[in-house]
Amino acid sequence: MKHVILSSLLALCAVTGVARAEDQDLRTAPAICGMSFEAKGGGLQILVGEFKLVGEGVIKCREFNGSESVMPVDIQIGGRSPVALKIAAGYLEVYGLATGIGFAKSPEELAGRYLTVDADAAVGLGAGVAVSLHLKRDDAATINLNLQVARGLGLDVGFNSLTISPR
Repeated sequence: MKHVILSSLLALCAVTGVARAEDQDLRTAPAICGMSFEAKGGGLQILVGEFKLVGEGVIKCREFNGSESVMPVDIQIGGRSPVALKIAAGYLEVYGLATGIGFAKSPEELAGRYLTVDADAAVGLGAGVAVSLHLKRDDAATINLNLQVARGLGLDVGFNSLTISPR
């Protein structure tokens, strides 16, 4: 069931992240990339405190010429911060898909820190959505839509950091 939900979410995300190939030179066009992931964790954070999810995922990028690149990654969502504009409490297991198009030419260029605005909630089974922005040097910029299925008892609403590291 989890794979059916994730496949459906990936199809929806792919539709939202497609660029017009005729507007760009295909040799220099950015790849369309997506990330599937699983993360678990929790805590308590109401402006102060700690709420952190950690897990693993895979970034897949498909270029307009049809070639595909794959990179396994570790992810961390949230963490401890002196003051955070968020309310989060409980324990969540999150299964998600993120997609976006940017100026990255490979999955490696998508590693780094993202600022996300998100909302996840679950009482047994739940859902979430996030929008993230990533700016890195002059060679990579992405805006991503992230759809998630959550399991557990918890709530996470507000600004988060998302760190993606190559495994």
